[in-house]
Amino acid sequence: MDTACRAVKSWQEKGANGLRLCINVSSRQFREGRILTMVNKALDLSGLAPGCLELEFTEGLLMEDEVRVRNMLAELSANGVRLCIDDFGTGYSPLNFLKRLLFTSVKIDRAFLSEITHNPDDARITQAVIDMAHRLGLKVVGEGVETEAQSEFLRNVKCDLVQGNLFCPPMHLEEAREFFATRVAASARLAAKD
Repeated sequence: MDTACRAVKSWQEKGANGLRLCINVSSRQFREGRILTMVNKALDLSGLAPGCLELEFTEGLLMEDEVRVRNMLAELSANGVRLCIDDFGTGYSPLNFLKRLLFTSVKIDRAFLSEITHNPDDARITQAVIDMAHRLGLKVVGEGVETEAQSEFLRNVKCDLVQGNLFCPPMHLEEAREFFATRVAASARLAAKD
């Protein structure tokens, strides 16, 4: 977390504006109670704004020790950290958490999205999740997008963000540094022409 926060802050300082860092939180980290300390340390050391960090929690984690989970998530949210339910729809959907806690987004699991262009049930479920999330004021992320057809479907049903190999494969830190340096340089050249 420390390394990732420092890297994103560095890229922001070099002109890669609008970056947000999303980190999956493991059940173990959460159960051990280390997550608040880890987040505060990483943000302090890096100088990254809390709103640029989004922590992703699975539905299963949210079902454990509800009072403790709610208190920890409330503290993270109060500090400005964004919260996301990852792999939404694959567990025991904690709809109570969506209405009571300060989640900012839900991430639809790739298991639904891989078949959306030719499985009407997956398409309807995806549309319903997006509609429900939007009515609750949440952003929706579609994960695991691998084809233009999937991307177009999600665009048409107003999914807010998408991620997947169609746009960029996973990268090591050095590859990501090079990727962002190239993108920032290209943006600067375009801005200079205007």
